[in-house]
Amino acid sequence: MGQILQSRHRSAWQPKERNSQGYTLLELLAVVVVIGILLTVASLSAKPDPRAPLKRDAERLEELFALAADEAQVRSRSLAWEADREGYRFEIQDANGWIVMEDDPEFRPRIWEAGPTDASFDTRTVFGPSGTTAQSLVFPRDGQQDPFVLDLVADHVRLVLKGDGAGHFSVSFPEEVQ
Repeated sequence: MGQILQSRHRSAWQPKERNSQGYTLLELLAVVVVIGILLTVASLSAKPDPRAPLKRDAERLEELFALAADEAQVRSRSLAWEADREGYRFEIQDANGWIVMEDDPEFRPRIWEAGPTDASFDTRTVFGPSGTTAQSLVFPRDGQQDPFVLDLVADHVRLVLKGDGAGHFSVSFPEEVQ
């Protein structure tokens, strides 16, 4: 009988002796909450950034433009970049005119990763070296390039690629297009 009285007056802070063959409802609820939080974080981080493909295109162009400016001086032949809605390409000038650089690993023709993309210069509409109406940019062999601002728009996202005329290029997102 002494043991019965002792067990009745157990402190509320002492854990109850229980059968260890399962989990309490509180433990299961805690696990469900933790899983829910992890799934929420994972779903938010998995949502793709709609600006990412255009940004990758612009960053690639930034590198290619710097390389083209250097390459034009090294080869002592002007290079040109042409773009339309589907993609872009580089051309090199020789004695007979402009030749597409199809076999060059860096300057080969490419399609826009962002899908159909409008490319336009801020102050001028330039006819391409091959006589097309594609937007173009010439990298002269003497390195004397004019500063430019190139607008790229794809899927309601606008990006600006600027060249200062001295071989420095920068990319920015000024606004989203309606």
